[in-house]
Amino acid sequence: MVLGRVQPISGTQLHDVAITRSRLRGRSEDVLFAEDPMLLRRLRRGLSFVESVGTGGEATLVRRGLPKFFDMDAQTLSAVYSGEDAGEPLSSAGSLSEKVCGSLLGSVKDAISGGSFVELSRLDKANGENAQVSFFTGTGQWVLCSKNVSMLAANAAEIELPQWSDRRYRFARHVAELWFAQLMALPDTSRKNLEETLSSRTLVGEMIGGSGAHLVDYGSLRRLQWFAVVPNQGDELCWPPASSLAFFHQMGLPAVRLKLLGPDACTSLEDAVRALQENCLATEKATLQDVGEGFVTYVTARSNDDDTGRVIHLSKMKSMDYRLLRRMRERAKVFAQRAGSMLVEDVVEEYRKEVVSAGLDPNLTTCRTETLAKLCRMIFAEDISSEAVDEQFLQLLYRAESFEGKLAPGRAAPVLCVIAPPGEMTTTTWNCLEELFRGEEGSSDSKSVRSPDSLQKGNLSSAWHDSTASRKRAFLNVSPQGLESLFFPAKAGEEAPRKRRRVQEALEEKQQQVATRLASSFRSRCQFLFWGWSDALLPEHAKQTADLARPCRTRFESRMFARLKPRRRQILGKLQSHALRLWTKLPESQARWLPTLPRLTETRALSTMVGSFGAPPPKKDFSSPGPGQNSARPVIQSTVIVVIPLGLPGMGKSSLLEHLFQLGQRSAWKAYRQGQLVQTEKGGEALHSIATLSSDEFTGEELRCLGMDAASSSSKDVVRCRKLAASRYQGAIEEFFEQAAAAATDSEKLHLLLLDKNHPPSALHREAQTLQALAAKVGCHLCLKALAIEADSEATALPSNLLQEEEKHFGPWAYPWSPGVLAECASRLLLRASHETLSGNETSLFVLLGFLRLHHRLAQLSDLADSSIEVVHAPYISIGGLASWQGHDAPDPWHQLELRALFHQALLVMQKPFANQEPVQPLLSAISRLLLASGLTSPGAESQGQHARECAEGLWPSILRPRAIQESALPDVVPPVRYVALEVEQHHVTLEALLRRLSDAMRIVAGDCEEAEAFHSQLFSWPQVLHITTCYVGGGTLPASERDILTKSKQLFREAAAFDCAVTHLVGARGALALAVVDEPRLRADGLPIADAQRPHITLCTRSPWQPRHSNDVLKAARPFLGEDVGVAASGKWMRNLAVGSAVLDVFVLKLENPVLLASNAVKLC
Repeated sequence: MVLGRVQPISGTQLHDVAITRSRLRGRSEDVLFAEDPMLLRRLRRGLSFVESVGTGGEATLVRRGLPKFFDMDAQTLSAVYSGEDAGEPLSSAGSLSEKVCGSLLGSVKDAISGGSFVELSRLDKANGENAQVSFFTGTGQWVLCSKNVSMLAANAAEIELPQWSDRRYRFARHVAELWFAQLMALPDTSRKNLEETLSSRTLVGEMIGGSGAHLVDYGSLRRLQWFAVVPNQGDELCWPPASSLAFFHQMGLPAVRLKLLGPDACTSLEDAVRALQENCLATEKATLQDVGEGFVTYVTARSNDDDTGRVIHLSKMKSMDYRLLRRMRERAKVFAQRAGSMLVEDVVEEYRKEVVSAGLDPNLTTCRTETLAKLCRMIFAEDISSEAVDEQFLQLLYRAESFEGKLAPGRAAPVLCVIAPPGEMTTTTWNCLEELFRGEEGSSDSKSVRSPDSLQKGNLSSAWHDSTASRKRAFLNVSPQGLESLFFPAKAGEEAPRKRRRVQEALEEKQQQVATRLASSFRSRCQFLFWGWSDALLPEHAKQTADLARPCRTRFESRMFARLKPRRRQILGKLQSHALRLWTKLPESQARWLPTLPRLTETRALSTMVGSFGAPPPKKDFSSPGPGQNSARPVIQSTVIVVIPLGLPGMGKSSLLEHLFQLGQRSAWKAYRQGQLVQTEKGGEALHSIATLSSDEFTGEELRCLGMDAASSSSKDVVRCRKLAASRYQGAIEEFFEQAAAAATDSEKLHLLLLDKNHPPSALHREAQTLQALAAKVGCHLCLKALAIEADSEATALPSNLLQEEEKHFGPWAYPWSPGVLAECASRLLLRASHETLSGNETSLFVLLGFLRLHHRLAQLSDLADSSIEVVHAPYISIGGLASWQGHDAPDPWHQLELRALFHQALLVMQKPFANQEPVQPLLSAISRLLLASGLTSPGAESQGQHARECAEGLWPSILRPRAIQESALPDVVPPVRYVALEVEQHHVTLEALLRRLSDAMRIVAGDCEEAEAFHSQLFSWPQVLHITTCYVGGGTLPASERDILTKSKQLFREAAAFDCAVTHLVGARGALALAVVDEPRLRADGLPIADAQRPHITLCTRSPWQPRHSNDVLKAARPFLGEDVGVAASGKWMRNLAVGSAVLDVFVLKLENPVLLASNAVKLC
C-alpha cells in the first residue's frame, strides 16, 4: 500500500490509499482483485482517511468509493452458466473473464437460494474522470477527490492554498471547482442535507466534457454527473440505483439515466442470465453514438421484508465500437511515441485483425482501417506528440478523415555492410565496387556511395535513414564488434546482479525487447560482406601487389593505429576472431566471405555478387568461400552436429545421451567414447562419425588416479580434478573437429558430437562461441542443438486457491522447470548409490539448487534459441509411472505444498549459486527429510532403459535434421531519430588544421607553461562522425516548438538539402575538449531550423571522462566571450578558473579573423 500525505491541516493529516505496482509482483491489478473477494470489498477505488497529528487519536475514514468492477462478456457468461448447469463449480473458473462471470452468477444464485429475488438495472457509463465528494465534520470541510487523490476545502477560496498546488492534485482541483459551482446553485436546505448525508457517505460520479481525451463527446463545457452513493462504513457496496437517483433528484444534482433490465423481479438464475445476455449482446453491437461507452449493471437483491434491497454485484457492459475506437487511439499513441519508427502498414494490419475478429460489418472495418492509416500519416507529417493524440483524439480523428497526405515512414532499401580489417580498404577496391553498383543503378551519380576517406566506424542508424530517404543502397564500413552487439544482443535469463532494483530490471527488459526487435529488422535488410580477414595478420608489405593501391586509411583508422601500433597484431587477431564468430552467426543467404582483398582482376566475382544482391548465393558457392578457405575451387566442408543437453543434475542426461550414442553407432563409420576410438566398422551413409564426451567421467578418472572417489574426497580435491578434466575435455572436442575437417575430401560428411555436461544459460552461449570459433578455424560447418530436457507429463494439479496463496507469499515461480520436476531430480540424487562426482547426500541437493538458480528469470528453455543455437525439446524426465518420489500423485496435497515452500525458501536464501552451503543447510536437511519420509523408490533398470530408448528413438530424426531457417515474424521497424545534425565529416582535414591552429595559439599565449601539443592524439579522441547538432530529440517528449523544428528538419532531409556554414571561433578547455563555434545567424538566415537550446558548434576532440555532450557546458560558460563587442585579441585569450558545469577549467577562446567556410553540409537524421 502507498499513503499519499499532505501538510497538516488544522492538526490533521489526510491520507490516500492505493496499491503500488511493486506490491503486485508482476501480476495484473484486475487479476488480484478478481482472485481475492475480501480485498475487492475492502480496498475501494478511492479510499481516504484523516488522522490527528501528535495526539495518537484514531483514524477516521472520510471517503470510500465503489469496489473495482469488471467488463462482462456475453459469450463467457453463457459458457460459465452452461458449465454450472453441467455440475462444474463456479469457483473453478480460470481466466479473468470467467472469474468475473462466475462471481456474478454465484452472487445471484446465493441471493435466490436465500429467499430473495433479483432486480437488474443499468446506468449509463459516463466517459470521463472519476469524481468523489464527502464531508468531514471534524474540520467542517468537503473531501473533494479524483479516483486516487483527495483534498480538503471548506469553500472555493481554499482550493488555491499552496498545499494543493502540486500537479498530482490537478484533477481533484477541477472536481472541487465544479462541486462548489454546483453548491452555489442549490438552496440552503439542500446544502445542509448534503453535509449531513455525506458526513458518513461518499458521492461517486464522473467529470465529463471539456476534454478531447475521452471518446464520447460531451461538448466543451466541463461538468459533474453523479451515479452512486457509497456508505463509508460497513460491507454495503453502495445504495441501490433507484435510491441513489431519487436522492440526486431530491438534492437537485445531475445524474445519469436508469433503466431496468428484463422482468421486474428475477426469481431464478435462468431468468437473470437471459436478461443479462440479451442486454450484453445488444450493448456490444450498438454504436458509440447510440450508447456511448456502454452501461454499468447493478444486481440488487430484494425480499418481501426489505423493500430497499442491497446491491450484491456490479459489472460493466461496453460497446464493441467503443472498445475498437479505444484500441485505435492506443495504436495511434504508440505510433506517435515511436516518432516515425513504425511502418503505417504494420500498425493498420494489427488493428485490422482486431476489428475483423470482433465481427464488425466489413464496410465499417474498411472505414476504420483507412481512417487509422490517414491518422498515422498525419501524425508523421505533422510530428504530433503522443500527449496531443491522447488529449485531442476526437479532433485529430475528425481532421484525419479529410487528410490527403501520403508521407509516411518507408521501408529501408538494402544496406551493404562491409566488414574489413581497419585500414585495409583501398581506393582501387572501393572505386571498383562503386563503379559496379553505379552501373547497376544505371546512373553516373550515386549519392549513397561514400569514398573510403569518409568511412568510419559504422553508424547503422544513420545509414538506415539515408537508405529510407534515397531508396538507394547505403554502403558502410563497420567493425565486427559493433555489428555483433547490435544484431545479437545479450540473451535474457542469465543471472542478474544481486542488488539490481526492480525498476532497473523493467527498464532493461524493455530496452532489451526494443534492441531485439530492431536487430531483427536490421538483419532482414542488410547484406554483409567480409573482406580480407583471412590474411589480416600478414605484414603490410606482403599484401601489396602491382594492381592494388596502398590502403587509404580513414581519419579514425589512422589515429587508432598510431595510438595502438605496438599492439597491432593482437588487436587485429581479436578483431579477426570477432569477424569469424559473426560470420558463423549470420544467415547464409546474407553473408559473403572473401578471404583476401579483391583485386582489379576479380571484377567478375564482384559483378556476380552485385548482380545477386537481392538473392545472394549460399556461403559454399564458388564466389563466397568460407573463412580460411581458398577461392580457387569449390569448398567441401564437413558438418558437425553438436548436441548439448539443457537440464539439471538428476534428470538422467547421461542415460539419454548414452542411448543416442548407441543409435549412432549403428549407422556411423567411426565411434569415439571419451576421445578413444571404439568402432571402426563401416556404417550407413547418414553418419560418418559419432563421439560422446562426459566431463564427469573425466573428473572421475582424475579422482581415481589420486585413489579417491566423490564420496570420500574433499571439495578442494574435486575442484582440482575438475580443472584437470576440463583441459582433457576441451582437447577431445578439438581433436574431434580436426578429424571431421580432415574427413571432408571428396564429399560432405556428417558428424555427431554428444557433450554430457551441465550447461546453464551463460555457459551455453560461451560454449557456442567457442565451438563456432573452432569450427571456423578448422573449416567445418557447425550445427549446434540444445537438448531441452523436460517432463514427459504433468503432475496432478494442486487446488488453484492454494497455489494462489503460495504465489502471494513467494511471488511467481521464475524457473523453466516446475517444482514437481525439481522434486523428482532431488529424489533421484538422494537415491544415488554411486556417481563420478555427486553421491546421494545433501551436498547434491545444494548443487541441484545452485544449477537451478543459474536459470533464474528464464521463463522457458526455448528462449535460449538464437541464430546459432537450435533448441530441441526432449520430454524425458518422468513424474508418472517411473517417478522416484511417490508424492507426485498423492491424494493429500500438503506434502507437495510443504516441499514447494521449502524450495522457494532455499532459492531465496541462496542469492549466489554455489557460494556458501551453510545458510541453506537447514532447508536442505528439511527437504531431504520430507522426501525420504514420503517414500522414495527406484524404478526397475529394464523399465528405465526402455523409457530412455523410446525417447532417444523419438529424438533421433530431429537431431540429424538440418535446422530450418525461419523468417522473423516481427514487423519491420526503422530506428527512431535521436538528433538532427549537419554532417561535416567531409571537412575533417580542414578541421584538423583548425585544431592544430588552436593548440599552437594556446601554447603561444600561455608561454612555456603550456604543453607542446594541447590535444595529443594518444590522449584525446575524435567523435565517430563530425557534425553540428541542430535539434536533440533523445528519448523524451519534445515541446511543440522543437517538434516543429524536427518536422522541418525531416522535410529537408528528404529533399537532400545541404547548407554552408562558417567557423568563427575555436574554444579549447585544457585537459578536457576542443570545439569549433559556427556562425548561427548565417545558418538561420539560410533557412536551417535550429532549436533554441542549441548553440551550433562542432566537437573536435574529447579526453576521458569528458564526452562530446559536455561541449554544451563549455560553450555556455564561454558564451560571454564570443560576442562581437568582446575584446578577444586575434591571438586568443585565456579565461582562468572558469566554472564549467560542476567543474572549474581553464578555457581558451580564439576568434578567427577570417571565418573558415565549410561548404555543402547535408542534413542528417541520427
